[in-house]
Amino acid sequence: MTRRLLPLALASALACAAAQKPADSAPAAPAVPAAPPFDAEALRREAQAKAREAFDEGVELARGGSHREAAEAFDEALALDPGLSWAAFDAAAMREAAADDVRALAGYRALLAREPAHERARRNLLRLRLRMGQADAVLAELTAAVERDPAAPGPRLERAEALLAAGRLDGAEADARQVLRTEERQVRAMVVLASVYHARQRWELARMVLDNARQVDERDAAVWNRLGLVRLAAGERPEALEAFRTAVDLDPEYVEALVNLGAVLAEIEDFPAAAARLEEATRLAPRMPVAWLDLGNAYRGSRRFDESRGAYERALALDGGMGEATLGLALLHLDVEREGMPPAERLEKAIAYLDAYERAGGADPKLAAYRKDAAGQLERERKRMAREEKERVRKAAAAGSTASSSSSSSPSPSPSPSPSPSPSSSPTPSPSSSPTPSSSSSPTPSSSSSSSSSSTPTLSRAAGEGDPLPTSETASASSTSTSTSSSSPSPSPTPDAR
Repeated sequence: MTRRLLPLALASALACAAAQKPADSAPAAPAVPAAPPFDAEALRREAQAKAREAFDEGVELARGGSHREAAEAFDEALALDPGLSWAAFDAAAMREAAADDVRALAGYRALLAREPAHERARRNLLRLRLRMGQADAVLAELTAAVERDPAAPGPRLERAEALLAAGRLDGAEADARQVLRTEERQVRAMVVLASVYHARQRWELARMVLDNARQVDERDAAVWNRLGLVRLAAGERPEALEAFRTAVDLDPEYVEALVNLGAVLAEIEDFPAAAARLEEATRLAPRMPVAWLDLGNAYRGSRRFDESRGAYERALALDGGMGEATLGLALLHLDVEREGMPPAERLEKAIAYLDAYERAGGADPKLAAYRKDAAGQLERERKRMAREEKERVRKAAAAGSTASSSSSSSPSPSPSPSPSPSPSSSPTPSPSSSPTPSSSSSPTPSSSSSSSSSSTPTLSRAAGEGDPLPTSETASASSTSTSTSSSSPSPSPTPDAR
């Protein structure tokens, strides 16, 4: 049976093969290569590497001041790696720096929707809304959140910070104390409470609260920054300087601490170090007027005229009512010479800036001394210019008189009568003895005059957004602290002036 079936099976198989064999006119189709196995992990690693490249590009653009381009690079990094939350934060921060407040607001909110515990995003959002004039709306929202869950410390703590920024000290103190009743080791609440005591000039109580906060977390930069302000207000300048240094060491991008450190360094006349700190602060927060003001002071102390003027003008562009910047411009023109600017013109501008400062309500106690100094320097310069002009005229007149007398005293040669002149006996005319006045004998008068440079300089008064941070966070050195004129002392910086 098996022997008979085997040939039949073989014949059937051959028949099937013959039926499936393609015709000679149709060549066989090439084999399709098999797709490589899908490697999700490799693709994820590749996306993360590209995201890191885009993130690093954003950091470099931010360092160069290209805030909009940096924000786009951070957006690209986030799209490649949605888990890169710092890219989302940095994109919002760069848009805030570029004055794109609406998109910055949306960026912070989107990040907090994904990560409600992102403290920096929450704090930046709060400050941005306060700067945008939304204080009432912010307080209403936070009050509603507190009423929904009175035991939750988060909304109450945020409301305490908003009340502190608005100068409503009683409410800020009440909220901070309530938080500390439920969370006695809450450092942020301690900082708010110490800030309230600081604003009320109760230095010892503020220091006691901050000492307790340091025992809880000695690496909290906000604690050290506030401690520096308290020590500064108490007249303990070296200790304040060290506290600000510690805050910056703990958080190199803590803008308030950078500004405070720079202000104190400028006050002790370490101008290069002050400028370095304040340049970093203005890079991180280009819309913070007080940072530009203090940077102008540092540049003025280093006698960097153009850089100082630019910084003061930037402060005024952001906050047209910042009288300290106008006073800084006055002292800059009073103290620092600028190549190409005649002294009389510079001093007249100094007086014009002092006038503008006083018209705006400025009342620096040394204003009268600055005016006297500027007027005295200007009077001496005008007298010097008058003497130089008088001497120039005298020399020009003397040179002309000498030329005239020499010409009239030279005799005219008479021809010798000769009955038979010959080529060898022709007289040779003598050269003229009249001297030619030297063009270098007359001094060139100064191009400056009191009438041509007495116009009042135009001040930059564009409306700005103001200080984006609570006024109690920074202690800027006074504009007068770096003046080098004989009438310009170095007073202490004014903490919490802004």
